[in-house]
Amino acid sequence: MLAIPRIVIEKGPQGGVGQLAASHLAMVSLYQRADLEISERLAAAESLEAVAVGTTLPEVSLGYYRSLADASLFYELVTPEVLGWLRKAHKIESSDQLTQIGLSLQIAEVARALGEREIAVRYYGEFLATAVPTDQRYETAKMRMQELEVTQ
Repeated sequence: MLAIPRIVIEKGPQGGVGQLAASHLAMVSLYQRADLEISERLAAAESLEAVAVGTTLPEVSLGYYRSLADASLFYELVTPEVLGWLRKAHKIESSDQLTQIGLSLQIAEVARALGEREIAVRYYGEFLATAVPTDQRYETAKMRMQELEVTQ
């Protein structure tokens, strides 16, 4: 299962095929490597960044960073690295508006959990400015932003 993506990466790491292979291998490392500790899984996936991230397939790059962040959150690890990965994904600017809006909220939530008030307020504001008011998360985001603004 790991051999094919590794061969693709070794033969031609640049370009879309290499990005896809590295992104796939990162997912395998994050969720299917029971032989590794969680920190080792994250390190293995993170070591693929140079190949998984590129300009050929920006959505794959975005997905790679989201995968790192989502896996960390799945394993209940809320760290500054998670915030960094989410911000890198957000900076790529997904062509899917819902993905981009979701990233804004995810960044705000992680920043809030880490005590990064200014970052949280910025991204809650971005979420509220772009999400429709009927979004189920809208009122919660609005309330959390107001709470953070009060604690200035």
